Amino acid sequence: MLEKKTSLRLLYTINSSPQYILARSHTTVPVTLLPPEGVTNGDNAQPIYGSVLLKTCLNTICRSSPELIQDHARDFSLYVLDPLESNSTPAPVRISNTNREPSSTKPTSSPEQPRGVAVGLGLMSWALSSDDSDPVTVVGTIVKQGTGQEALEVIFALREVCLLGKFSRRVESIFSTTDGCNKTTGMDRFINISATCECEERYAQVSLNSCRMF
Repeated sequence: MLEKKTSLRLLYTINSSPQYILARSHTTVPVTLLPPEGVTNGDNAQPIYGSVLLKTCLNTICRSSPELIQDHARDFSLYVLDPLESNSTPAPVRISNTNREPSSTKPTSSPEQPRGVAVGLGLMSWALSSDDSDPVTVVGTIVKQGTGQEALEVIFALREVCLLGKFSRRVESIFSTTDGCNKTTGMDRFINISATCECEERYAQVSLNSCRMF
């Protein structure tokens, strides 16, 4: 496989916002070009795909949006749109309130959505602290920018989540609390969890409301 250095063009959404944010790399980075799936002929030229290190992408995103890593009480689940999975994407289905059968025809008023499958990559903190000896890569598409220069475009979705470690320690302390000689039951203590876990509930609600991935 051929390797080259090119710029990064990273599009990402945060939570349920439909607004894409663009992050560009300040320098060119190593990209591995993937072999084309078919023969290119004139106007029917197939898109060119390339892979790049996930950590390189996240460093670029965090430089553009430093607020993502300033608050240590939150984290983000990562999803990347894999263009290589475009052929396996199910056709969108319209579900109405009537008794008519669901239709797979897209409404004419809806904008065309990028085809592909959203691949889950775990938490951002895990990726940023991962061992470089076992790197994780993501796939994007080589595109022409307005300047005429090429860039690798990768599309991400970030979903805010509660910190599982913090939540687990809090639940563990709740269930192990004692009161004198009588040990408080876990259920009695757990009833009051909503009063002490407002941030976890808010983060969970954000994730539940994030139905639109890309």
